[in-house]
Amino acid sequence: VSVIEERDSAVGDTNFDKVELLLPFEGANNATSTTDESDSNHTVSFNGSAAISTAQKKFGGSSLYLPGGSNDWINIAGSTDFNFGTDDFTIELWMYRTNTSMGVVFETRGGEDTTSTDGITFYLGGGGNDELRVAINRSNVIDLGQDHQINNQWQHFAIVREGSTMTLYIDGTARGSGSNSTDFNRTRPIRIGNHHGSGNGGYGLQGYIDDFRVTKGLARYTSNFTPSSAAHPTSEGITENKYIGQIGGID
Repeated sequence: VSVIEERDSAVGDTNFDKVELLLPFEGANNATSTTDESDSNHTVSFNGSAAISTAQKKFGGSSLYLPGGSNDWINIAGSTDFNFGTDDFTIELWMYRTNTSMGVVFETRGGEDTTSTDGITFYLGGGGNDELRVAINRSNVIDLGQDHQINNQWQHFAIVREGSTMTLYIDGTARGSGSNSTDFNRTRPIRIGNHHGSGNGGYGLQGYIDDFRVTKGLARYTSNFTPSSAAHPTSEGITENKYIGQIGGID
């Protein structure tokens, strides 16, 4: 009798239990619905002309298209999943920008357009507003020029808080950092493609977003890195053991 052991490993994310939002934006062209592939399964609401598009994609067959209008965005409702407290976190995405006008990539301030709102805004300027900024409570923590942001090309952006330091990585390289220990103890929604104003957004991002991921309680990147050449895993890593017994040469 001989026993053969076989181990098969499925590629996954060993920190998938910390992923609170994962949007690969897969779907039919012009669809206005998409699936959150995290275990939280958040509902995503489309507004204005925001839609799934097959015209551009970093991975898979589609991405989120944002025409740039004042009413174009998607919303993920507020949840305790987005209550980061004072812990580490990582918010990352792939972006294909098609215009130089000012645009908000994402915001977590949830409709309270005040300096006391504990929320994150990541936005890009254009023309005379030539900046790339990460703001907390409307106060810029990271402020740099757009030299490292390129239109009509897919780029990876990651905002990481480790301890009291917040860093913006572009294509895996740290381009700016600042001190921040804000207690994000609120359960506000996330808006992608515009800001939470009392009326129309007014700062619509024009371009495409793919593979948007929020990881809570973990600084995924603490030094320069090479962005993954594959889409983010939609499950944790799994190893399967198989045992095959043989008797007299018969399986």
